[in-house]
Amino acid sequence: MGDPDLLLSAHSAATAFPSSTRKHPAPIDEHSSDPSPSITKRPRVAAEPPVPGGSASYPEAEVRSLVMMAGGIYPLARAEALRGLAAVLEKVDASCGVGAGLVECCYGCAVELMRDDDEGVRLAVVRLVGLCAQKVAARMDVGSKGDNDLMDLIFQQLSSMARDMCIKVRIEAFAALGKMQRVSEGVLLQSLSKKVIKTDTMSGCIINGQKLPPKLIIPCAAGIFAHGIEDEFYQVRSAACTSLGALAKFSSQYAEKALDLLMDMMNDDTEAVRLQTLQALFHMATYGYLSMQEKHMHMFLGLLVDANALIRNAARKILGLVNLPKLQMFKSAVDGLITSLEKNPEEQDIYGILFSIGKNHGSFSANVAKHLAKEIAMASDGELILDKPRIKALLIVSISAPFSDDKHKKLDIPSIIFSHAVPLLGKVSCALGEEVNQDSLLSYLCHKGGMPFWGSRSISAEFGESESCKIETVEVGNQIENTAKATKCLDRVLVMQAIESILQTVEGAWTMKTSCNICEAQTILRTCNKELKVLAENSSGSVGAFLSFLCFWSNIT
Repeated sequence: MGDPDLLLSAHSAATAFPSSTRKHPAPIDEHSSDPSPSITKRPRVAAEPPVPGGSASYPEAEVRSLVMMAGGIYPLARAEALRGLAAVLEKVDASCGVGAGLVECCYGCAVELMRDDDEGVRLAVVRLVGLCAQKVAARMDVGSKGDNDLMDLIFQQLSSMARDMCIKVRIEAFAALGKMQRVSEGVLLQSLSKKVIKTDTMSGCIINGQKLPPKLIIPCAAGIFAHGIEDEFYQVRSAACTSLGALAKFSSQYAEKALDLLMDMMNDDTEAVRLQTLQALFHMATYGYLSMQEKHMHMFLGLLVDANALIRNAARKILGLVNLPKLQMFKSAVDGLITSLEKNPEEQDIYGILFSIGKNHGSFSANVAKHLAKEIAMASDGELILDKPRIKALLIVSISAPFSDDKHKKLDIPSIIFSHAVPLLGKVSCALGEEVNQDSLLSYLCHKGGMPFWGSRSISAEFGESESCKIETVEVGNQIENTAKATKCLDRVLVMQAIESILQTVEGAWTMKTSCNICEAQTILRTCNKELKVLAENSSGSVGAFLSFLCFWSNIT
């Protein structure tokens, strides 16, 4: 890694002191010979002027002084010197020649102290090595073979420090591993397996001027994450889980195997570890590295009904992002969310997650819509299925299909789905967020539901459709967004149509109330009252006054 003298600056300074004060074995191979120069010859620090009597410029002089201090006999002084080197290195531009030399010098100094007897020194070493790795990754010539090997070597060294007896050192080592960049796939896969993997990709690395064969390097990372998630301290397990998720971006094969380890951590006794594991999975799902497998669904769906609200919320967010490759997995996820909604009716954000899942799986949502349409058509007269959480949830999933990205498929959603979704305008609007306003959404639902009054209106002018008045599902999002810009207030006719649908629901509730099913009828009336309030908040004039009266009337009933 550059001039060998630069890597040995710390070592030459350290050998000037009695060897009994501390131990300095090599970081990877403790039995390798030490080809360091004699103590009578002081090595020149990077960018130090070679002219005798010349003065080194800042920060070279400061780095040289700190390197000399790191070779002292006092542990506190060594640790403080390493922290000082890290502070100087943070301000260095590693892309230039001087900066690269300083990075090499600091890295060489840290390597010499990796096996120091003092825990504080080893902790400072890990932080400095991690910082050196970040600087090396940012160099302009990082694509070279030598730098790639160096990144793998640093990964091995940090892996060896993750087995340290000090808990703080282990935590810091796992944190540094999670920040690594451009690590080869072979090394990453080895970190998940306790069995040493035979590989020819490692050409060997240079330590202290000696080229080490792969067999002396790979075992350092063997199963380091498997050991980390089994650590007796939950802080170490949490740090290992975080790094597992962070490194998934480098390899799809690694991400698949890391998912197995992370799912095992869902059984951890400590809630903090489980939450951190879910955070790692959320990170993987956000950047598209998480591919849910059928064998993990049972474990994951159990989190949706966990006793801890934070865990339930985290699990829902992941489901809203992850890709479910099979229809059965999709239905299981929807059923799990419905079960969670039934047990925790106050968690209304579940409807938004259901909409996200349906939007991400348009063809699966269309399948659910067709079955739901048959169920609605077969419902007996007087049965108010709209008030059931399950029906509401399935309606939300069904109407999300036109907003999906399945542009190569034509999704035929039955019109009865849209007409029954009108009373759920508030929940659908909340699920969509700021993508579409309620005015345009109500217009869209009424049109797709085949409302009678649409025959006398110009659909093409408002939605930009063809003369056949058919909205292509791949363009629904853009059409509604265009309508949102043009519409200023709720259409009186559309509002009255929605009110009529809600009043019909109220009439059915009174029928149930007379049949002594009072509790269910009251629940239905409260739901209708909420929908009326949503419409009232966005209306004015006579329509707004009428809606306010209906809200007051429904409260009395």
